[in-house]
Amino acid sequence: MQTTTEPKQLVSSYQVESALPILADVSDAVERPEEERGFRVQEGVKILYSAQSAEQLLLTETHSEALLALDPAVKPQLEKEQSKPVLAPVSETRVALSKEQKYETQIPEQESIQPSKDKILKSGKEFKCSEDCDTYTLIVNKVVKERHQGEYVCEAENEVGRTTTSSRLTVVSKVKPVFKHRIVPLEINVGISARFECGTEDAPNVTFKWFKDGHLIKEGDKYRIISRFTASSLEILSPSKDDSGEYTCKASNQHGSDECSASLSVTGVYPYFELNIVVFVLLYFFSLLVFVVLLHTGSAPLNVVWLKDHQLVPSMSEHYQTFCEKNKHTLEIKTLQAADRGLYVCRASNNVGMAECSMELRVVDKPNFVKPLGSVAAVVGAPLHLECQVDEDTGVTVTWTRDGRKVHQSPDCKLSFENKTVNLDILKTTLKDCGNYVCMVANDAGSASCSTSVKVQVFYVLGVSCEIDCSSYLNELCFQCWFLVFKLHLQLHVMVLTNHTPAEPPVFVKRLEGTTVWKRGSTARLQCTVKGSPELHTTWFFNNSELSSGARYAASFKDGVATLEINNVMLSDSGSYSCEVLNESGCESCSTKVTVKGVQHLK
Repeated sequence: MQTTTEPKQLVSSYQVESALPILADVSDAVERPEEERGFRVQEGVKILYSAQSAEQLLLTETHSEALLALDPAVKPQLEKEQSKPVLAPVSETRVALSKEQKYETQIPEQESIQPSKDKILKSGKEFKCSEDCDTYTLIVNKVVKERHQGEYVCEAENEVGRTTTSSRLTVVSKVKPVFKHRIVPLEINVGISARFECGTEDAPNVTFKWFKDGHLIKEGDKYRIISRFTASSLEILSPSKDDSGEYTCKASNQHGSDECSASLSVTGVYPYFELNIVVFVLLYFFSLLVFVVLLHTGSAPLNVVWLKDHQLVPSMSEHYQTFCEKNKHTLEIKTLQAADRGLYVCRASNNVGMAECSMELRVVDKPNFVKPLGSVAAVVGAPLHLECQVDEDTGVTVTWTRDGRKVHQSPDCKLSFENKTVNLDILKTTLKDCGNYVCMVANDAGSASCSTSVKVQVFYVLGVSCEIDCSSYLNELCFQCWFLVFKLHLQLHVMVLTNHTPAEPPVFVKRLEGTTVWKRGSTARLQCTVKGSPELHTTWFFNNSELSSGARYAASFKDGVATLEINNVMLSDSGSYSCEVLNESGCESCSTKVTVKGVQHLK
């Protein structure tokens, strides 16, 4: 078959059936090989043109009239060897809108053409069917996609069998590409990739080409071009200032072309730190300081310097050292001193601009007392206040002791440390509060301490009966009792010396075990036995905090046995427990470490 076409891009198509019904009187002789080429049609042939499309347009339901029938006088020669007809194959074609499409096929030595029971095309204004010897031609005039796109079949048959040849007709629009998304101007920094993107309206067979200042761009290490259907993109990898210019994308097909252009401006990069805020660094004397900053980006050449309080820091000295590794810049200060405190700046600059990253360094010294404790004389029943001041409170912890034993926070004893002032307040002083008090302050740089001796006095008025127990002032052989008597503005000090057996300080007969394990949910008990002169007072502590009797805690002291009971033990009850026993002769404590383990329930 001969075909007159214009090559077009496939726009759309219909999947249609190409098989036609076989005539009943020859159905037993039909053969349909997958592919046949170059064989001849013998005598008794009839030819049928038919077309199939999605709408089955311009087809007739009748088969009463034959289409392009041959001379009926020609009779088949039955005495000749019979074989089924053969058609020259017809190829699939595409044709532009409103063009003419021509199909041809040859049937050698045909005798007749019979009408088929299938729907056949009529020869008219749209379709022209012609015959020239053994060549049969179908012409489709002024092709319209909606009416003519589809599969066309030419069928020939004789008494022996039937054969067909077919071709699919695809109608494409004659449309040139037109940009609907154009590239836009870009301004980037050196080394930052740039990407142009554009797209056209639907059009067939579109190809894209990219140009820079009128010169064709080819894909390679510097450029990456991606084109697909009606879209294309150009990516410029690691651009330099030389890549600045006018970029153009040209889209074209067989029907025409369109262009769009935009400029690219590549500039230098400002230096930029990943950290560009003021930070505070607290370090202690004699420690090693290392400042590290990361320079995110910046066009070469870059100049990086360090400054302290707006003065240039020497890059190499015994006290300062600077290092640079890729984009990491380091300043190292050895053996910090008080003079090293100040504002440190890392400054990076190039021909585009400048960036800074700053840090304030505060060097922390050990605390020192600027106002130590003074001597204090207290009165029984009156408040007792101890106060001292330090010059440093950063990371400072405060510890109070009385006669070597730690003083804890309690309802009767308040400890505080605010605004570099350390305070100890006893709300109601007793004779047991006398002794040597030491305040110790410490941080990672060091520690300092100051002390004072507290004496507690008792005042009695003449005519008032009284009983005094001053065992805390006794030596091993006697009491020393002072009575202050007021009469007629005269003061009379009477000292009564009385031989007496000295009081005994508390001593633990049975101490708490070193470690104890409790089960969660159970009731736990801690016990210790103590002896000493009355009156003995017991206090329980958990992690240095005083425990008070309440819903879960019950403390008791009877016949020298101190007991602490804890109900419904929880995992948070793990820690250090201590029992402190004191009388007017002294104080003693013992402790244990408790671990609470959960109970595993097996199913």
